[in-house]
Amino acid sequence: RPPAAPLPALRRAVRWPHRQAILQQLDLHRLLDAAGSAVIVLRAGIGDTLQEGAPVADLHGGEVTDAAVLGGLVTGPERTFHQDPLFAFRLLADIGLRALSPAVNDPATAVQVLDTIESLLVPLVARDLDVAEVADGAGTVRVVLALPSWDDYLQTALDELIESASRSPMVLLRARALLTSLLNAAPPQRRSSIAWRLRHTEQLAAGGFPLLWRHATGGDP
Repeated sequence: RPPAAPLPALRRAVRWPHRQAILQQLDLHRLLDAAGSAVIVLRAGIGDTLQEGAPVADLHGGEVTDAAVLGGLVTGPERTFHQDPLFAFRLLADIGLRALSPAVNDPATAVQVLDTIESLLVPLVARDLDVAEVADGAGTVRVVLALPSWDDYLQTALDELIESASRSPMVLLRARALLTSLLNAAPPQRRSSIAWRLRHTEQLAAGGFPLLWRHATGGDP
């Protein structure tokens, strides 16, 4: 697609005037109607915690009232699934982390978590996740969203889980299989972020369980 047009000059920031809340979803129709000739660049993403006085959006080019911008933000006391795909990965990772804790010590459940995470990541790996610009009926960009990147998905879903699995060969080998599957399906621009996690997982497995690693790979790492 063509490169994004430069934004008009920054006029000011819109700040959250209330007590702490979670940004649960956006009313895009309302934000588009509010924008007029301005461009609203959101600085908070779905699932973020909004702190009193913190900037939630920047206004470029034109003027929009704070009330109009804030009226397009749906908030509440906790995260929801409606527009927050990262929330699902966060919950799955938390289940896996609890399963790997010394108090529970249930690596089989952590493996099941990785099964589900793989079923969600594989469809995402080749998708365009950077569709962050919303245009009006004339095709002019009026709202710019703050969306999670591919690295955000990987980090939330896998990084803590892999570190916590350093003493569990079953989970490390399952994570290796997941990352190998992702690497094979990924477009070139996303392979590096997968490849270094795969190398790290293999290093943890080879260093912690050399005999099991040699058996699993058919030779020395």
